[in-house]
Amino acid sequence: MYGEHPHSIDRQRQMLGAVLFEAALVKHGFRVAQPRSDINIDLIVYAADPGPFWYALPMQLKIAVGAAFDPDEGFMGRTSLRDVVVAYIWVREDESRFFLLSYDEAARAWEPWFDAEKLADFEDRWDWLRSRLTGGPT
Repeated sequence: MYGEHPHSIDRQRQMLGAVLFEAALVKHGFRVAQPRSDINIDLIVYAADPGPFWYALPMQLKIAVGAAFDPDEGFMGRTSLRDVVVAYIWVREDESRFFLLSYDEAARAWEPWFDAEKLADFEDRWDWLRSRLTGGPT
């Protein structure tokens, strides 16, 4: 990537993080859709085999390409979608990590420039997400 501006490299890594997260969702039995226009909603997720009851949930993606997350301070408190799932995606050269939080959990965890270890309890919560989508206990 000789000669590329650092911001374009970060943007490429953010795009990679979104693609890796979508692939992880599909791998774990979910389906995704992208809204045609979005106001704080990056993806819509639903279960591939939902059973008798199912829901689609909006998702807000927060992607970190460095050592810490730089969360969008304005997002917290700006949305009226309390069912939104906030996905923190940490893209590193050796691996990517995925953290799934409810809006309320994300609001409690928020602080400027926090690192992934603060979110350890929320990593890879695929069963939690599935229960939210099928009407089970959350």
